[in-house]
Amino acid sequence: MLEKATNVLREQLQKNLSEQDYYKNICTEIIVKNDTVMHLMHPSAIVDERTGTEVFPERVQNDIDKEFEPMIALCFSFSMKEQKQQLEHFKTRSDFGEFREVKDFGSRMYAIDFGTNIEKAAVKCADILRDIYEVEKLQSFKVTTGDIESGEVYAKKTIYSPKNEPFKPKTPKSNTAMPKVVGVATRVVEDDPAVLPVADEQMPMTQIVETEKDIAPVKSNPAEGGVSKTTYKVVMWLIGIAVALFLFVIIMKNRQSDTQPYATETAVEEAVDSVEDSTPQSTEERDAILGNHKSVATQEQPKKEEPKTEIVGKWRETGTGDNNHTWVLEKDKLNGRYVLKNFYQGQFFQQHTCILKKIKRSKDYVFHDVRNEQTFTLKAGQEIFVIPNFDNNANGILVVNGSTAYLYANDINPRLYDFFATLQPIY
Repeated sequence: MLEKATNVLREQLQKNLSEQDYYKNICTEIIVKNDTVMHLMHPSAIVDERTGTEVFPERVQNDIDKEFEPMIALCFSFSMKEQKQQLEHFKTRSDFGEFREVKDFGSRMYAIDFGTNIEKAAVKCADILRDIYEVEKLQSFKVTTGDIESGEVYAKKTIYSPKNEPFKPKTPKSNTAMPKVVGVATRVVEDDPAVLPVADEQMPMTQIVETEKDIAPVKSNPAEGGVSKTTYKVVMWLIGIAVALFLFVIIMKNRQSDTQPYATETAVEEAVDSVEDSTPQSTEERDAILGNHKSVATQEQPKKEEPKTEIVGKWRETGTGDNNHTWVLEKDKLNGRYVLKNFYQGQFFQQHTCILKKIKRSKDYVFHDVRNEQTFTLKAGQEIFVIPNFDNNANGILVVNGSTAYLYANDINPRLYDFFATLQPIY
């Protein structure tokens, strides 16, 4: 199980490095019992939640004249109350001194920088999973790699224990020689010879069998029970004539039964026509005579189509000097996706796809209010709507606070979202 986990980590960490750049926050997460216990990301993205400072300041890349250098660092934390036993066990490890400790109220976070050494990172994670989280006793755990900013998932794998591995039917190899079928063996059962009625000139079956056994043939006498050729032909002709007559009778009966309904219908139509010549009748009366009754109760009433979308919020943009923009957030009931539509002076202008997310850590998103030059973060668990390519390839975030909403965009710094507009509700 751990060998399989190491191989999966190698593949996903390689994908992690290949996708990293200035505008993405790529993270490989290890999920155990529906909880994310380990994060693997660029060292500059690991921040002290209490102070907001980088844990690896030497890895921060602020020089825009240099190419982005992809790297991998591991971080995980323990609750001093709920995970006290795991924390104490981790402190007894021989490699405990290699990790950087970040203290917070009620928790301890540990991080280690691997640079570009994917092999060392995969082996170290597998060892911690075995020693601290005891994944070998579990049925399965997951490893996923994706972009925290856009919510796009690049790789996802569930690792099962050998006992809980899903059954996969074996398919024959292409180079396996299939057995060649030469023939089919059939058992032949020899019945006892039976005496068949034959003509005078032919030899009976019993005579043929006895001749093969070197026994003298016994001549048969037609007078002693044999049937002559002429009599046999006459009997067969009579049987054939009887069968033909029987089939003819059946065919005639079927024709009579088929033609009776049509005859009745014709008679009714003629009677109706004669009445119409004398007295004009309405369509309802004609249908009553012909028996074409339509039940009102059985007619299906057309069902009203329910709307496929649900309006989550409707706002008017303020704070930008132009109050002619209105924003509508809609949810598709079929697939659960969100779309933010923008209208200018009542006319449709553009729309953006939104991704509903819950903030896992407050440090993941930093917001800057240009009106008072204050920087703040949101609490873990709060829902936000991430908007990829919101404005000139910059990502946006819609924060709904009660009935009012706020738009932010990361125009310059990919981790810092600046104030864009205030959205006042429209009732």
